[in-house]
Amino acid sequence: EGIFENCDYLINVTLNKTIKSIPVNTFKDCDLLKYIEIPKQITMIESGAFMNSGIENIVFDQDSSLSCISDSAFHFSNIKNIVIPKSCEIIGPSAFRQCQYLESISFEDGSNLLTIGNYAFAETYLLKRISIPNSVNFIDIYAFSNSSIESINLPNNIGFISSYLFSNCRNLKNIEIPDSVTEIGIGAFSGCSSLESINLPSSLTTIDRFAFSGCTSLNQIIISNSVEYILEEAFSYSGLVDITI
Repeated sequence: EGIFENCDYLINVTLNKTIKSIPVNTFKDCDLLKYIEIPKQITMIESGAFMNSGIENIVFDQDSSLSCISDSAFHFSNIKNIVIPKSCEIIGPSAFRQCQYLESISFEDGSNLLTIGNYAFAETYLLKRISIPNSVNFIDIYAFSNSSIESINLPNNIGFISSYLFSNCRNLKNIEIPDSVTEIGIGAFSGCSSLESINLPSSLTTIDRFAFSGCTSLNQIIISNSVEYILEEAFSYSGLVDITI
């Protein structure tokens, strides 16, 4: 662990083509390391591998075998842009949390991504848009909380919107909820003060407490007959003027 951690003068890294993973905290706090190429045989970027580093750009070889970006792998790094290889199945908790310079994240065509962990993109203030692959079936709590996301395409395979998933995303204006969703979790959109409209699918059965609390720009909503439970303070302190139930 931490093989090159705090190497303050490290500028260039060439990874041997026999390496299978980038171990825990390998380049943590390497402030001058800006760029790295990841050979195709690497299957995992482990916990904290580039945490709080100066890394700005990372390029994966064609036909990458990467399957997992582990928890806090790029947490608080200077990463600006990244294309996630189609082989990647897991983005772990806090993987890109507090990446203050992250502007763009995209996914290769044919993505096999399944899971986005809690706080994965929380507190990213330059990331405005993201299109999540349809292969994703689970996005954990707080994954985009306190970010500057303005628009997002949610996959058609998720069954519920996790608690606090978009809490305090004050720039989020519109969002389409897929027909696969049956539940909107606790505080999922709480504090989304710019949210003007939201489409609630006919599959929805539960709107949990505080789900839309503090959505001051939300003035109209249509709730379908499929909804069985609307829990306490689900729309408290919102701007609702017109409700259809």
